[in-house]
Amino acid sequence: MDDAPTVIARAPGACGELVLRRAGAHHEIIADGVFLMDTRAGESERLLVDAAAAHMPPGSTLLVGGLGVGFSLAAALAHPASARSSWSNASPP
Repeated sequence: MDDAPTVIARAPGACGELVLRRAGAHHEIIADGVFLMDTRAGESERLLVDAAAAHMPPGSTLLVGGLGVGFSLAAALAHPASARSSWSNASPP
């Protein structure tokens, strides 16, 4: 299987060009030529959300800063203390 990255989409962003690439079964986000994140892992994002949500009263709203590849938002939506999740991003969608 060829895992060399293939560009799926390019778009201008507030901090330079954003590039979405596919490498095998995974996706990568590149901003202005700098690797940001991919879909290979996500454990640290989920652990961070769980640690924050553990201190919230039930029924709270959890704000996720930056959508990324969705690991944090998925963890926030799944956490029992979070009745609602919102997200904010530095670059407009």
